[in-house]
Amino acid sequence: SNKLLATLEGTRDLSGAKDLNTLRRAVCYAFADCNSLTSLPDNLFYGCGEVTDFGACFYGCDALVSLPDDLFAYSPKATYFYNTFYYCDDLKSLPGKLFASTDARNFSCCFENCSSLTSLPADLFAGCTEATSFSSCFANCQNLTSLPAALFSDCEYASNFNSCFTSCYDLTTVPVSIFDNNKVNATLFFSIALLFSTPCTNSAYVTEEIQISDGLCSCKRIKTCSGLCLIE
Repeated sequence: SNKLLATLEGTRDLSGAKDLNTLRRAVCYAFADCNSLTSLPDNLFYGCGEVTDFGACFYGCDALVSLPDDLFAYSPKATYFYNTFYYCDDLKSLPGKLFASTDARNFSCCFENCSSLTSLPADLFAGCTEATSFSSCFANCQNLTSLPAALFSDCEYASNFNSCFTSCYDLTTVPVSIFDNNKVNATLFFSIALLFSTPCTNSAYVTEEIQISDGLCSCKRIKTCSGLCLIE
């Protein structure tokens, strides 16, 4: 599988992907910088039930427009999705329940710089009950205009939201209940008004257990946020 990965990584003239049944543990950087990759077939990772790491798998695939619903449906052991779609800046939409069949834990920088996304499905992270990190997950998604209230509703133990939506310039509101299902019992020590009304270039908002440093830094258009963080 290492030979296959070496062949795929950096390929720049790939318009359609083949079945990857031979891959087992990791597909890190498998399609990194495949600049001509515009779509992915169904059942792409069929037979890859042992894969645990999809880190940077489609990193820099800046011509990729959409994703198949079953992209990770055959990878129940997959836990790492850091940088998976980093800089897929032509990606216009995401399917719901994209990671529902996995054991996802780490979504750090997963969709960072996906600047063509304007909205997110409410069930994007459905079933991700073991997820812990969303650090920079949607950083620099500059055209994202809204967030679904139930986006993290299944992510009960998520504790790291540092820079999650930093530089989402078109984001205007944040649902007050977006963290309601998080089971982490912590007090949020920061000024909500300052967090949303300024660029927050030096912000460091940290709780005892939930981290949201620079979570919405430079979201200059946000106007409402009351009730987002309740002191317990």
